Amino acid sequence: MAIELLREPLEIALQKVQSQKDDPNRQSLSLAIFAGGLDYYPPETQNLIKAISALRELDEVTHKMFSFPGISTVHGEAPISIWLLRRAYDSSVDEALMDLKTFTTATTIRMRHIVAVEGFTMTHSCEVNEGLVIIPWNLLDNSPTKQRMQLLFSEQARSPSFAITRMVDVPKIYSEVGEPSALVSADFAYDDLLNCASLFGPDRSTIIASWWEGPKWIPSMGQSYSWLSPNYRSVPKNWPDEAYYRFPELFSRFQKMSNGNRSRLHVPLSRLNSSMQTYDQVDAAIDCRIAIESLFLENDRGEYSFKISLRASRFLSTNFEERKEIFKQFNELYGLGSRAVHYGILKHEKGQLLPSELLVIGHARIAEALRKIIIEGYPDWKAIELK
Repeated sequence: MAIELLREPLEIALQKVQSQKDDPNRQSLSLAIFAGGLDYYPPETQNLIKAISALRELDEVTHKMFSFPGISTVHGEAPISIWLLRRAYDSSVDEALMDLKTFTTATTIRMRHIVAVEGFTMTHSCEVNEGLVIIPWNLLDNSPTKQRMQLLFSEQARSPSFAITRMVDVPKIYSEVGEPSALVSADFAYDDLLNCASLFGPDRSTIIASWWEGPKWIPSMGQSYSWLSPNYRSVPKNWPDEAYYRFPELFSRFQKMSNGNRSRLHVPLSRLNSSMQTYDQVDAAIDCRIAIESLFLENDRGEYSFKISLRASRFLSTNFEERKEIFKQFNELYGLGSRAVHYGILKHEKGQLLPSELLVIGHARIAEALRKIIIEGYPDWKAIELK
C-alpha cells in the first residue's frame, strides 16, 4: 500500500524526536501542531509532511474531517504528520502506519460512549445487553479522558461509583473542514436505564459526566466531555446481588413496553429517584406523593388516599395481614406528602413512623410496585379493587 512510502521519512523524523529526549522543550516543539507554514517544523518533520502531501490516497484524510460528538480528526498534512509521529513515539512506526491504514480503509468506526454516574456501589460489572454494560468506576479502563475526569472529580469533591459504557457502530462519513458534521450520536435514554437500575435497593443515581471514545487508530489529538454538578451528596448503598441478574431482564421488558406505557412510568420512575436524591424531607415527601398518584391513579376521582392504599395493598400482596400493613403504610405516606404540599412541614403524627423511616419504606414499596408493573404489565386497577 502507498502508505508504506511514509515509513522512511517517519523513521527519520522519529529518530530526531527521540534524540531530543534530554531537552523536553525541544522535543515537545517537535510534536506540536503549528498554525504557520513548513518552516516552523524541524527539517525531518518537513520531509514527512511533504511525503504525506505527495500521497493522493490520503487526500480525504488530510483535507476533510470525520466528526463525532467530542471527537474530530485532525486535518492538513502537518497535523497528520504530528499525529503519526506521536503514535510512533508512543508505540512504534509499524503500529503508527497500521493505524493510518486502518483509518483510511475503514467504512465504519466502533465508538464507545461512557457515562459517569454517582449513586449505588457495585462489586462487579453487569452486562445489560450486547454492547451495553454497567461497570464499577474503579474497573473502567484508565483512559486519558478518565484520568482528566478524575482530577475534575477531585476538585469538585465528587466520586462516581460506576459508569455505563455503550458501543455504537457509526459510518465513517467525512465532512468539509468548517462545515458541521451530519453525523450525530444515536439517541439513548440513559435516564430510563438509571431509573430502572435504581429500583433495586432502592437507591438514587445521577449522571455527572459523559464522553465519547474512539479506537486509537482515529487521527485525533484529543476529546471533549460534558460535565454536570448535582447539588446533593449522600452515602450510597450497595447494589444488591439479585440486581446483577434481574436488572437486564427488567430493563429489556421496560424497553419492549408500548410508548404509552413507558410514558406513564416516566413520572413515578423519575420522582422516586428525585425523592431519594434530596436531603429535604419535605421535597422528598412531595416527590413520593406525586410518584404514588401517578402510579396508582389514572383519571380517578374521589378519596385518593383510600383508593391508592387499597390498590397498593392488593397489588403488592395476597396475604391479608401484609395487605393491612401496606394499606397503612401508603395511607400514612400519602398523608405525609399532603402535609408537605399544604403546609411545607412534616409534623410527626402520634402513632405513626418518623417521616425519615416512612420515606425509606415508601421508596421500597414504590420500587417494588414499579418492578412488578414492568415485569407483568400494567394492571386493571378496577379489577384489583374488586379482588
